[in-house]
Amino acid sequence: LADPRFPRPRLDLLAHLKRMQRVESTDPNRDNRYRFYEAALHCESGRAAEGLDRVAPIRVFEPAHGSYIAGCAIAAGRTKEALRLTAAPEDADQEAVRGWALQAGRMSGAESQFRKAIMSDPTEPFARLGLAQLLVARGKRAEALELLGGAEAKLGPVPAVLKARVDAGGP
Repeated sequence: LADPRFPRPRLDLLAHLKRMQRVESTDPNRDNRYRFYEAALHCESGRAAEGLDRVAPIRVFEPAHGSYIAGCAIAAGRTKEALRLTAAPEDADQEAVRGWALQAGRMSGAESQFRKAIMSDPTEPFARLGLAQLLVARGKRAEALELLGGAEAKLGPVPAVLKARVDAGGP
């Protein structure tokens, strides 16, 4: 979630890619991490589709890498890829990202995925935010506001939380 109070510096994608490729060429233990790093650089520079194409052949990710790339896929509108990357969530963060992927794809199961993430980690802010948004849409504003309190405690007053709070009818 971008916060307009803290603008991110412009990423010099070409310089970072060249530096990474130099490091990769000297690493005797090359593996898929370099493809992930390259994909992350593309995603951070607003070129998510290129980054996702770079990691498409990889079938197994480290859990945090898979969640990050799945987030990029959701942002790029590539829900099926996000679901593939989060097919077997191992922790609350991954469960929350899978919930967001299901929600983005307008598929059933998003609510149960968010609830599962919250059961695993009651303080997981992105699962709380996602579930709150679903509950607001269903008219369950009181439960949504309770969830948003926990999300805001972890994330602070970021725009997505504030918007969901207003949508829920809260202060």
